[in-house]
Amino acid sequence: MGHALQPYWEDEEHGLTIYHGDCLEVMPRLDRRFDLCLTDPPYGIGLEYGGFADTKDNVCRLAQQFVPRAQAICNRVMTTLGQSNIYNYPPPHGY
Repeated sequence: MGHALQPYWEDEEHGLTIYHGDCLEVMPRLDRRFDLCLTDPPYGIGLEYGGFADTKDNVCRLAQQFVPRAQAICNRVMTTLGQSNIYNYPPPHGY
């Protein structure tokens, strides 16, 4: 984590920035508040994701770690989590 974090895509005119990576690695390096964190985490169905073992237990652990971190730096958090994982995440609020 010694090198500077570079955006995946940026539109300075409209103030839009996209970072691509593991949210638990990227988010602690973002020293600011954001309007939205949009993520598509693993679903715990055994797919190969490189360094992440896509098991139910790991997805539950990811959900428990990710949500508080995202809420701390983002006004809105949106995730696609798959129906089988709906109860592993905190209930939605602030519609």
